[in-house]
Amino acid sequence: MNIDPWATTNLGIELRHERSHGGGAVDVLPAELPIATLIQPGLRRNPRRAHLLVSTVLGKHLPTDPRVVLGAGNRLGDLVRDVLGDREAVVLGFAETATGLGHCVAARIGAGCYLHSTRREVPDATTLTGFEEGHSHATSHLLQPAPADIFVNDLPLVLVDDEISTGDTAIDAVRALHAFSPRAHYVLASLVDMRTESDRTRFEVAADELGARIDTVCLAAGRTLLPDDLVETVSSMPDPVLNPTAAQRGSFDRIELPWPASVPEGGRHGILRSDTDAFEAALVQAAEALRVRLADDFAGRPAIVLGHEELMYLPLRLAAELADAGIATRFQTTTRSPAYVLDEPGYPLRRGFRFVAPEAGEVEPRYLYNAHWIEDALSEVAALDDGVALDDGVALDDGVALGNGALGNGALGNGALGNGALGNGALGNGALGDHAPGGEGAVDYPGLTRSAGGRSVGVEPVLVVVIDAPADTAELRAAGGLIDVLTASGDDVVLAVLPGADPRLLHAERTVAEPRML
Repeated sequence: MNIDPWATTNLGIELRHERSHGGGAVDVLPAELPIATLIQPGLRRNPRRAHLLVSTVLGKHLPTDPRVVLGAGNRLGDLVRDVLGDREAVVLGFAETATGLGHCVAARIGAGCYLHSTRREVPDATTLTGFEEGHSHATSHLLQPAPADIFVNDLPLVLVDDEISTGDTAIDAVRALHAFSPRAHYVLASLVDMRTESDRTRFEVAADELGARIDTVCLAAGRTLLPDDLVETVSSMPDPVLNPTAAQRGSFDRIELPWPASVPEGGRHGILRSDTDAFEAALVQAAEALRVRLADDFAGRPAIVLGHEELMYLPLRLAAELADAGIATRFQTTTRSPAYVLDEPGYPLRRGFRFVAPEAGEVEPRYLYNAHWIEDALSEVAALDDGVALDDGVALDDGVALGNGALGNGALGNGALGNGALGNGALGNGALGDHAPGGEGAVDYPGLTRSAGGRSVGVEPVLVVVIDAPADTAELRAAGGLIDVLTASGDDVVLAVLPGADPRLLHAERTVAEPRML
C-alpha cells in the first residue's frame, strides 16, 4: 500500500522529480533514484525556511542501513570522478549533515585530502578561514586543517552537501573560499539538486563573475513546490511532543573504543590518502571491540549506531562492520537542528528527543529523531512506486563485489552482502526488498518481525551512541542529557567513546614529514 507523504497530503508540499543520474548494474540501490526515493518532506519552525528535506539515504534523521548510506556516497563519488577524469582533487564536506557523505565521496575517488567544515571551536586547532550558510539553524562554518597547506593549493575542490536548494549557500561558500585560496575548478556534489531555472541562471552568473569553472553533480534533480502560507501554517501547529518516557528506564553501559592519537577519526582537521591504511586498521580494531561487547551483553539484539553531529563517517563505518558481522544494524546521528516531530503515517520524523549539548561552552540544545527500529529508512515514510526495484536477478550473493570490491575503501570486506541479503526488489515498495532484514528469504536476524507500518513488532534495538572525547562530559549523562533522555524512553544504551586524534600531533607530524597528500 502506497502512503503519500503527510506534508504533501495535508500541507501541499510537493517534491517533483525531473531526472536521475548515475547508477550501476550491481549496487545496493536501484539503478534509477527518483526524488521521492531520496527525500521526504518534513517541517521545521524557521521563518527563513519552514520545510525540511529528509534524506532516506543519508543516515541523519532516519535510521538507515549503513550499506545504503555507503552506496549512495559511492554513487555520488562516481559522478564526481566522471567530471574530474584522472585529476587529483581536494574534497570539502559541509557540516554538519554532509560530513560523512563528503568522506564517502573522498574515499570513493581516492582524494589526496578530505576536510569537513566544523561548528566546533577546538582549542588546540587553528581556524584557517570560514564561511556562512543562509538557511541553516547553525550558520557558521570553520575550516581547521592541520596544517593549512594540506588544503591550501590549486587543485580542483569538490564541495559536498546533502542537498542544493537554491544554490545560494554553495555559491557563497565558493566565493569565500575562492577569495581566500583561488582555484580554477570547483565541483559541487549533492544527493539532490532542487534548483529552479532562475536559481541555475543566477548560479551560472556568479560562477562567471568568479572566473572559475563550477560543475554540479547529483543523484537526482527535482523541484520543491511550497504553499505560500507554509511558514504561518507550521508556526500555528501544536508544539511537538518530545522526549517520550517509558514505565521502566532502559539500561546504560559504556565502552572505551581503541583509537590511535595519530590517526584522524574524521575530516575535521583533514584526513589524507596516506592515512587510509592506518584508519582502516584502527576501524577494524574498534569495530571488533564493539562487536564483542554487544555479543556478550546483548546477544541477538539489533543495534542502531548513533553518531554525534559532525562525527558521522566513523560511526557509519562501525555500523557497516557490525552489519557485515551479522548484527542487524541501522545508522543515524544527532543534530543541532530543531525539526517538527509528528507521529503520523507518511511523516518522516515520528519520534524526537531534545537534550543538553554535552560539549563545554555550548548552550543551545541538541536533537535526535526517530531512533527506533524500522526495516529501512524508506518504509517508515512512504512506499515507493512500482518499477524502482533492482532486477530479480541482482541478488548480492557472496563474492559479488560492490563497486570495485568495497563500499568506502573496504567497508564491506570483498563486497559480499551474504546470500542475496539486499536482493529481489531492493528498495522497491518502500523496503529493502523481500531479502531485506525481516523479509521473506531474509538473512536470519534473530528477533526481527516484519510489520506493514515500517516499524518492526517486538524489536528492541540497542542504541549505540558513538562520541569523541570532547563530548564525553558530565552533561552527557546528567538530567536532560542524551543518555538520560534515551534511557528514560525505555531504550537500552551503550556509550562508545573514541579518544580521537590530537590536532597538535597531526599538525606536527604533517609539518615535519614530507607532504603527505599522496
